[in-house]
Amino acid sequence: MITRALKAANLVDFTYILVAGRMWGAGLDPYGPGFLAAGAGLLAPDATVFAYPPNWWIIAVPLAALKTGSAVLAWKLLNLAAAAAACALLVRSAARLAAGRWLWPACLFILCAFTSDIMENVLRLGQTGLFVLLGFALLIAGLTDNRRPTQVAGLAVLLLKPPIGLLFLALMATRRETRAAAGLALLVTAIACLPLLFTLGFGATVESARNLLQNLQLYGQSPWNWPIHNSGLPHLFAYLGIGIPAVAALVAAWATAELLLRRSPEAERDRFVVSFWMVSVAALLSMAQLHAYDFILFFTCLLLLPLLGKGPSRNLLLLSLVLTWSAPGLAKMAFLAEPSMDGFWMATRLKSDLLTAGGIALLAAAVFHLRSRPDAVAAGNDNLLSARHAPGP
Repeated sequence: MITRALKAANLVDFTYILVAGRMWGAGLDPYGPGFLAAGAGLLAPDATVFAYPPNWWIIAVPLAALKTGSAVLAWKLLNLAAAAAACALLVRSAARLAAGRWLWPACLFILCAFTSDIMENVLRLGQTGLFVLLGFALLIAGLTDNRRPTQVAGLAVLLLKPPIGLLFLALMATRRETRAAAGLALLVTAIACLPLLFTLGFGATVESARNLLQNLQLYGQSPWNWPIHNSGLPHLFAYLGIGIPAVAALVAAWATAELLLRRSPEAERDRFVVSFWMVSVAALLSMAQLHAYDFILFFTCLLLLPLLGKGPSRNLLLLSLVLTWSAPGLAKMAFLAEPSMDGFWMATRLKSDLLTAGGIALLAAAVFHLRSRPDAVAAGNDNLLSARHAPGP
C-alpha cells in the first residue's frame, strides 16, 4: 500500500523523486531494474521507469533523507516558495518592461494561474511545474536586468526538466550576448550530477547513463505519454497515424522560435526580452510534446498584455487564455459525467486538442505582435517599450 502521507496527498509523481533519492542516497542506481522493487509500497501500482535527469540528485537525496511525511511537507513548501518567488520575479520584470503598468496584468496572471486545473494538477500530483516556472522567471529577470548569474540560475533550474529547458538553452546558446550564460548553465548542471560519480563510481555511473537512455526509450510506451494524450505537433500528427519523435518536435519548436526572433531583430533590450518571452513560450506550447501541467508557463504571457497593441495579437492571446484555462474543465464535462477508463482517455485527448489549439493561438499572437512592431505597438501603448534605453542583443 502507498504510505498514508502520500496516499492522503495523492502525490503520484513525487514518489518517483522520493524513491530515486533513497536509492541514490544508498549508492544504488534508480535507472536500473531495481527501481520498481525499491519503490514497492510507495510507487503507484502502474508506476513505470524513472526518467528524471541526474541533476535532481541534489534535491532528491536531501528530501529522501527525511521521513515520508516530512518529505511530503518539505516538497509542498518548496513548491509554494518556488511559486511565490516566480510570481514576484515575473511581476517585477513585467513592471519594468511595461514602465509601471503592471497591477491589472499581475492580478489577471495570478487569478488565472492559481484558479486553473493546470495549477491544481501540478500541486496534486507533486509535479515539477513550479520549478519550471521559477526557472523561467529567473531567466526573464536575468534578461531584463542584463545579469548573467540570474540567467545561469534560470537555465540551470529549467534543465531540471530537459524537454523544456533544452529549448531555452538552445535559444540562449545561439546568441553571442547570452552564449556564455548557456555554457555556464551546462557547467552548473554537470556539477550537480557529480555526486553520482562519487557515490556510484565511474563504471557504475556509465552504466547508470546507459540505463537512463534505455528508460527514455521506454518512457513513451506508457499511455500517459502517448502523443495522442499530450499536446503539440506529435499530437496533431498522431491523428494522421504518423509518429513524430518528441525530440523532433522540440527541434521544430526551437527552429520556429529562432526564425521568428531572427526575422524581427530588436534594437533595445526591453523589446528583445518581450519578444523572447512571448515567442519562446508560444513555440514551446504549440509544438513540443507536453503534458497539460506543462502549460503553467502559458499564464506568464498574460503579464505582457499592456505591451500588445489593440488588435490581433491581444485578441489571440485572450483566445489562447480561454482555450488553455478551460481545456481541463471542458474535457471533464464532455466525457467524465459517468467516470470510466474509456471516458478518461477520451477526456485526456480532448484536453490535448484544446491545449494544442491554445498553443497555436499563442504562437499566432506572437507572430502578429512581432509584425506590428515597433511603431504600432509603441503608439498604441504610449511608447512604453521605448521608456528604457539599455542596449540589448
